[in-house]
Amino acid sequence: MGCFESKEMRDCSFQHFFKMNDWEGGLPTTSAVGIASRELRAYDWDAETSKSRLEEGVHGSFGRAVQFVRPESLAIVDKGIQAVKLAHKKRVLQVPGEYKTIQEALDSARDGDLIRVEPGRYREAIAVRKRVQLIGVGKVQDVVIEMPDDFVWGAASSATVLLEASEVRMCNLTIVGSRKSCAVDNMCGDLTMEGCLIKGGRTGIRISKSASCLLRFCDVQDCHAHGIYVSKQGCATVEKSHVVKCGCGILVGDLGSQCTVSGCDIDLCSQVGVMLNTSAQALIDDNNITRNAIAGICMSFCSRAVISSNRVFQNRQVGICVVEESVANISKNVVTGNGAWSIFVSQSSTNTILDNNSVDSQSFEFSKDDMESPVPSELLHAARHEFRSSVESLNGEHKLNGASEEMQRQEEEADEPVEQAKVEQDKGGQPSHRSSGRRDARTEQEGDY
Repeated sequence: MGCFESKEMRDCSFQHFFKMNDWEGGLPTTSAVGIASRELRAYDWDAETSKSRLEEGVHGSFGRAVQFVRPESLAIVDKGIQAVKLAHKKRVLQVPGEYKTIQEALDSARDGDLIRVEPGRYREAIAVRKRVQLIGVGKVQDVVIEMPDDFVWGAASSATVLLEASEVRMCNLTIVGSRKSCAVDNMCGDLTMEGCLIKGGRTGIRISKSASCLLRFCDVQDCHAHGIYVSKQGCATVEKSHVVKCGCGILVGDLGSQCTVSGCDIDLCSQVGVMLNTSAQALIDDNNITRNAIAGICMSFCSRAVISSNRVFQNRQVGICVVEESVANISKNVVTGNGAWSIFVSQSSTNTILDNNSVDSQSFEFSKDDMESPVPSELLHAARHEFRSSVESLNGEHKLNGASEEMQRQEEEADEPVEQAKVEQDKGGQPSHRSSGRRDARTEQEGDY
């Protein structure tokens, strides 16, 4: 508890005092202030409850001019004047310089502060729990945040950047995920990312638990499960960004999850460019969705979307796929050069509207139960399998309770006899009966799959 005597307050104005102490408009929001005079009583203000507490018996002296009472609130009070909460002056924190690591700066920051990150490679997993701006200086590829080599899996979130603040803005940063992790995991609040490069890891950006994300002028690349994953009622807006060489470029799953994709390039994904699943909703407008292995856009399990003014071409199997009671308004798209179909709509998706699309082959409608045509059933399997396998793998890696590691050890133990048998056979010997049995069983399972 600190105290400023009356002479100090008389000799300088409030504004000069606030400026001298680096506060804008008043004392910090991390304080509570009571002002007393010969005729006034002191009040303490609680910002959390928005109530003032009358403190009796303060009369006849300026001896208690200003007093800090609690660390979460502030008020200046006069007779007949209601207490007013005042705001911090925004500070700029430098990394490195004032702080050696980004996490040290985040721990010292207050809501509203700006953290400037100089060029360098920062091997640290950071957690953002305050309303701050995190800005890289220089070229985006020169400011790199990546998972440290000594990170203890399971001790914290397995994300390079974990966001748990109500509002965060990140600009001009490269964020690298590891084999087991997300690069960026937004679990709550509003995240804005501008001009960032997100690369590597299982998932580039995950938005979940009703969090939201605005992604603008960003590159997401080389994420082997998903580039952007929206789930559990998350909401994402992706504008003028590039999603390249990911497993699934953008995956939106779960009832209540929403995504707007506009002005983006989604290219060379090993599965689907944009995938909607399990009653998810999306607006997909004015994008280039090209050269993806299964489909440009795939909707399944009662998802809904407006798909308009996109260029969808050279996807290996189908341009736009709508199956399993999903509903779409597909209009003004250019869909050309795709492997099997330009637009594939199952008969179960009866409310889908096709209007003013430019295609180079006929749009087909098939029943989801039609097994005579192998490609539609393959597409259906791909839609189901891609979502299921990716989500299960992601949850397994993030669970980190020992189960996934145990399964991996069991698989390695099962592989050892097979590898040994292969070595013996290469040397001219005969593999043991046990090794042969394991190999035959594995071959048989792969054949069934």
